[in-house]
Amino acid sequence: MTRSPSLRIVAAFAALLTLAAGATTAKAISVTVADYRNDFHVGAAVGQSGTFADGWSYQWNAPSSWNGTSTTAGNGNTGAISSVADFELLRWSGTSWRPDGDDNNANGLPAAFLTLNSTGGHPGRGTTQADGTVANNQNRYAIAAYTVAEGGRYYITDAFYQNTNLGAGNGQDVRISVNGNAPVFTLLLPDNATRPINTFVGDLSAGDTIYVAFGPNGSDGSDGFAHDFTVTKSIGDFKVVADYRDDYQTGGPAAGWEYLWNAPSQWDGATTPAGNGNTGPIGDPTFYASLNPVGAQYRPDNDTNSANGLPAAFLQLTSVGGHPGRGSTQADGTVANTLDRYAIAAFTVTEDGEYAITDSFVNSIDTAGTGGHIFIHVNNNAPLYFRDFAATAANISFDLLLGQLNAGDTIYVGIGPNGSDGSDSFNWDFSIAQLPIPEPATVSLLLMSVLGLGRRQRRAA
Repeated sequence: MTRSPSLRIVAAFAALLTLAAGATTAKAISVTVADYRNDFHVGAAVGQSGTFADGWSYQWNAPSSWNGTSTTAGNGNTGAISSVADFELLRWSGTSWRPDGDDNNANGLPAAFLTLNSTGGHPGRGTTQADGTVANNQNRYAIAAYTVAEGGRYYITDAFYQNTNLGAGNGQDVRISVNGNAPVFTLLLPDNATRPINTFVGDLSAGDTIYVAFGPNGSDGSDGFAHDFTVTKSIGDFKVVADYRDDYQTGGPAAGWEYLWNAPSQWDGATTPAGNGNTGPIGDPTFYASLNPVGAQYRPDNDTNSANGLPAAFLQLTSVGGHPGRGSTQADGTVANTLDRYAIAAFTVTEDGEYAITDSFVNSIDTAGTGGHIFIHVNNNAPLYFRDFAATAANISFDLLLGQLNAGDTIYVGIGPNGSDGSDSFNWDFSIAQLPIPEPATVSLLLMSVLGLGRRQRRAA
């Protein structure tokens, strides 16, 4: 259950008062400044825009010369999602926000079914849907935009996206970006699973706008979705408590660290009993098995022979990166493997506090491969982060606000294959950081910040 803006501010205010009284713990190190579902605002009149909650707007990447009903012939190649200057405000239809202010999905092309409502929405036409003279060749996104009122470090948290049409469509994609810059997060959803879309947005200035865009994957058929997300601002600077590369050592992991993989059940160090290749899903630590130090590497089976130990195969972690194991399409004979096998670095925190993954990157060494997956979770909880990355030498960040953790909680960061482990070597690094409890002398400044957020939220009510 999500809390109202006023309750969020009260909770933050109370925790900061606890700090002022000399307490040693608090949970108000970051504050939620906006929440999609809690802040969702209905329109004042059908067909009108501009009645959004404070800081918010709902938009779409319209083609040029779109007149509210249709598009001039030949202009369907304009209005790319990367061009914020082409975005148009949605209008209230009486039930939801739509491009043309009505609930008729047959007009307003290439908007068609495009909508945002209190719990989700639907994208517009895709690149394969020409709609006659419109000749559309851009994916049309439903966009929720939030403009920050203060500078600071911002995250998307408590965020998810799900296809609600039972996988009948061909998938959708999510893009999170700031102003007109390249996206800080992208995710293609080929199925109807619920996926997290949490991410670090950036160190923003007052007036910067965060765009969370939901688009079709070429075609908008059966692309209804549910979603929610919050915009969170951290207060104060993180202190690094662990760093993958700095802490890496041979002969056994450094204190707090474990190197693991999601092994199938009854894996004996050499192979897996026939039929057990469908066990050991990522996200369930009860299946995780320790990697063993082998020279300068950590491997599942105590040797560097990548032809044995199936479905581990090439799986390893090194001082600068590693390689995942077999992918879901690689059966390996009697093993009948059906799951991606991840190389996992885990760290257990020793103090209560608010934590984040910072200074992170991953890239593919072997760009001939199919790329990989990043999967992050805490203990046996639902994943906080799941993202594909392409087979490219470009760095992908996976910075993430983990929230309040307790001493003994374990953070798992895994890299898996994208169905197949061919040419999937990767470089990476990341830090585990804690947001320290501020000194009493800074409490008054934090109170002013929280109270300022509260005033803006009340104006939005």
